[in-house]
Amino acid sequence: MIKVLMALCSAAVAMQARETFQPDLSGLVYPVLAKSARMQGLVKFSVKDGKITLISGHPILVQNAKQNLERWALEIPSSDEFRVNYSFLLTDESTTKIVETEQPIGDAFDRLFLRIFRRSTTRRVPTIERDVLKENENVTSWQAAMADELPLISVMVSTGVPCVMTTVTG
Repeated sequence: MIKVLMALCSAAVAMQARETFQPDLSGLVYPVLAKSARMQGLVKFSVKDGKITLISGHPILVQNAKQNLERWALEIPSSDEFRVNYSFLLTDESTTKIVETEQPIGDAFDRLFLRIFRRSTTRRVPTIERDVLKENENVTSWQAAMADELPLISVMVSTGVPCVMTTVTG
C-alpha cells in the first residue's frame, strides 16, 4: 500500500514538474567541436536544492548542456531532486517522397496555340523531394518522465552530419 502511494505521489510530482515549467532550449546547439569529431553521447545531471551535479558525460558535450541547464533549472521552485539527461545525436537520416508538380508545356508561343485549342498549358510531372536535416540545422526537444522514482527530464539535441566526400583524380 505504501509503495502504491509513493508511486502515485511521484507521478503527481512528475506531472506537476512538466506543467509548472518548460525548459528554455533556446540557444542550445550541438557543440561545433563535437560535431567535427562526430561525437555523440548522453550527459546526465542531478538537480537538488538549486545545485547542479554532473553524473556522467563527455567534457565537450557537458559544457553546452550545463550552460543550458543553468539557464532554466535553477528557476524551478522545488526542493525535490530531479534528473536531467541531454542526448546529443548526429543524424544523416533523410526522407524522400515523390510529389507531382505543374510544369509549363513548351514556350509562350506554344502555350498560345494550346489556349486557342482549349488544351492544357501545363502538365503534372512527378519529382523527388528529399528532406534532409542540414549540416548547420539543430533540432531540440524535451519530455518529462519518471526514472528510479525521481522526475526525469530528457532533452534531445540533434544535428545533421557534415558530408565528407573524397574526389579521386587520375
